[in-house]
Amino acid sequence: MDENLTRLSGVIDIGTNSTRLLIASLEQGRLHIIRKASQITRLGRGVDSERQLSSTAMQETLDVVLAYLAEARTAGAAQVSIIATSAVRDAANRHVFAELLCQATGHQLQILSGVEEAMLSYRGALSGFAVPPTAPMVADVGGGSTELVMGDKLAVSLDIGAVRLTERFLRSNPVTVAEASDARSYVHRQLKTLGDQLLRPQCLVGLGGTITCLGGVVAAIPVYDSAVVHMSRIDQARLESIIENLAALDIAQRREIIGMQPGREDIILGGALIFQCLLQAFNLGEIIVCDADIMEGVLLSEMEIH
Repeated sequence: MDENLTRLSGVIDIGTNSTRLLIASLEQGRLHIIRKASQITRLGRGVDSERQLSSTAMQETLDVVLAYLAEARTAGAAQVSIIATSAVRDAANRHVFAELLCQATGHQLQILSGVEEAMLSYRGALSGFAVPPTAPMVADVGGGSTELVMGDKLAVSLDIGAVRLTERFLRSNPVTVAEASDARSYVHRQLKTLGDQLLRPQCLVGLGGTITCLGGVVAAIPVYDSAVVHMSRIDQARLESIIENLAALDIAQRREIIGMQPGREDIILGGALIFQCLLQAFNLGEIIVCDADIMEGVLLSEMEIH
């Protein structure tokens, strides 16, 4: 078999809330996943209001990146790409972080635009389906932004994310009814700015830590298992019930929910509210949970080039 088709490649995704690793090979046109890992690093804490990455957050994130790079090299990855999304592209001092990362790793940081992030997320998501769905809207809800994609018809990035929404509106513990209502209103206003671009998809495919965490909660699995969560479905009624429960609990109580991923309990409500608003805006009844996302999209694109 062609060596170029079987060699391992890796990607490290530096997001607003987490830093993640994917190591995979391309076999017969499909990705064969060797390793996936994720760690909450919260690089984007405070970026929405300050437009600055804190020195502490940068160093903590770099430590995780270095560990992931070592793991990828040990696994035999021939190349590793390092990408960054919402928090880094929104920060005024992003060049400082990029320079620190380059000095520490020897790698250039790829800071993706919102549209690039959207298109790569879409490609990665569709790679997770044995048979692609008809007219899907892919929604990648991250910590700082939400990407919405419908093939070549729509590819946008909105400044609404689980961390950003939490920092702006969901400040009480537990949150108040008024705070949750204000957060929903804000999301709906952002969606309305799309105007005529708001198409009518036949299904909503959800990506990102919020929806996979919610999938774990629905399945009531104490340890995350992609085989259980990937391609599962969360209907509107179940999502609303989860949101009602989350809003009534303080952060410590949310931590005890079976399926709650450690470190996500304080922002999970914000992400869930975004998905609720998306279902309402597109008049859809459920979300298809997809565990393939931008990392798969990056690897597929780069493997084609090489």
